[in-house]
Amino acid sequence: MSFIQVYVYSFEEEAEQNSDRLATLAVETDPNSSEALQTLASVRVSQNRPEEAKQYAERAWERWKDLDPGKFLNKSHQPTQSQST
Repeated sequence: MSFIQVYVYSFEEEAEQNSDRLATLAVETDPNSSEALQTLASVRVSQNRPEEAKQYAERAWERWKDLDPGKFLNKSHQPTQSQST
């Protein structure tokens, strides 16, 4: 479940319940998915549940913080010598 999909649901009558249900299901399906955790954190923020949002955001960050960003960029997106100075 991506943030864009959650946003699209926000225009439906039962948007909050659908977003909550789908984001929760995503975390239950893959508790190590940083995307699912971040999405559920966003849902909790929109529900004015900041403590829960913080917990999910921190769990997402734990999965992201040690990743090498260069590993996920192809060479055309990496800065050249002149851009990095």
